[in-house]
Amino acid sequence: MEARRSSARVALALAACALLAAAGALAAPYTYPLNYVTINGTGSASGSVTFDDSLWTTGGTNGNGTVICDTSGIISFSLTVTGLTVSPYTTSFTKADLTGWSFRPAGGREIIDLNFFMGSPCGSSSNADGFVIRGVDPLSLEIYAPTGAPLAEFFLQQLSIPALSQWGLAALAALLAAAGALALRRFA
Repeated sequence: MEARRSSARVALALAACALLAAAGALAAPYTYPLNYVTINGTGSASGSVTFDDSLWTTGGTNGNGTVICDTSGIISFSLTVTGLTVSPYTTSFTKADLTGWSFRPAGGREIIDLNFFMGSPCGSSSNADGFVIRGVDPLSLEIYAPTGAPLAEFFLQQLSIPALSQWGLAALAALLAAAGALALRRFA
C-alpha cells in the first residue's frame, strides 16, 4: 500500500515538473512597442502591435517577410502619428484600419522586417481621418494624406529585447532538480 502511494507521489511530482517546464513553451500574446523616427517629412509615430509570441520562432506569418493581405496574425495594433503638415495634424490607426502586414524575425528577438499596410497591395483602406500607412522598405513606413500625397516616411527603431536571464534559468534548473530529488527520495 505504501509503495503504491509512493509511486503516486512520484508520478505527481514528475507531472508537476513537466508542467513547470512546459509553461514557458506555451504561446502567449506578445506586445512589441512601435517607435518610429522620421527619415523624410515631419512628424513622429508611436504605438504597439500585439501578436502570438510563437511567431518569433516560426518565422512570422509567412516566413519570408512578404506582405500578407490578412491581419489575422495580429491580435491588436495601435499607431498614433503626430506633427503632420495636414489637418488634423494628429491621427491614429488601429488593427481595423489595416489590410495587411509583413513580419520577418531573425535569430532571437531581432526583426528583419515589420510593416503594416492599408490599401496597395492589399485592397483599399484608410483610417477615420482619411490617412493611409504603407510599408515601403523593411522597417520603413510611409503615411499618405487623404489626397493621396505622401506626407512622411518613418523608420522603426528596434528595441533590445533581453532573453531569460542566467539567474532565471539557474532558478528554474534548481527548482526542477529539487523536485526531482524530492521525487527520488520519496520513491526510495
